[in-house]
Amino acid sequence: MTVSLAQINSASQSEFLSLLGGVTERLTWVVETVAGQRPFKSVEELSASFETTVRAATERRLDLLQAHPELAGSEALAGGMTAESNGEQSRLGLLALSADNKRALDRLNAAYRMRFGFPFIIALHRQPDLAAVLAEFERRLAAAPEDEAATAVDEIVYVMRNRIEGLFLASCSA
Repeated sequence: MTVSLAQINSASQSEFLSLLGGVTERLTWVVETVAGQRPFKSVEELSASFETTVRAATERRLDLLQAHPELAGSEALAGGMTAESNGEQSRLGLLALSADNKRALDRLNAAYRMRFGFPFIIALHRQPDLAAVLAEFERRLAAAPEDEAATAVDEIVYVMRNRIEGLFLASCSA
C-alpha cells in the first residue's frame, strides 16, 4: 500500500484508521489519538506523534504490550496477525521454522510471558537472522521486569517508525 502525507491529513477518521491501523497492531485508541493531532507537516512529525502517544500511555502500557503477537505463536499459526507482523516474521523464517527452532521459540515465548506478563517484542527489521533474535530473547529474559517493559516500548517505537517509513517509501518509489 502506498500513502501520501496529504492523504493522511485529509482522511476521515475511519480512513485514517484503515491506512495506519497496522502500524500499531490494531490498537485503535493509539491511531485515533494520533488522528486528532493532524495535520502533520512531515512523516517525521507523524512518527513522533505515534511515539509520544505510546510513551504517554503509562496506564495502558500492559494493553499496549499485550497487543503484540508472539513470535511464531498461535496468532501467527492461525493467520491472525496484521499483514505487517506477518511480513516481518516471514522475513526471518519465523513462519516456517524447523521443529527444533519451533520448540526453542515455544519454550522462550512461554518463559518470557510467565516472567513479564506480555509477549516478547522485538523490532525484527533490526535483526539480521533468527540466531540474533534467539540470542536477544535469551538475554532479555534476565532483565528486571520494569526495565524489560521499557525495552519493549522502545521496540514498539522502532517497529512503528519502520512501518510508517515503509508506507511512505513505497509511495516515493512508485
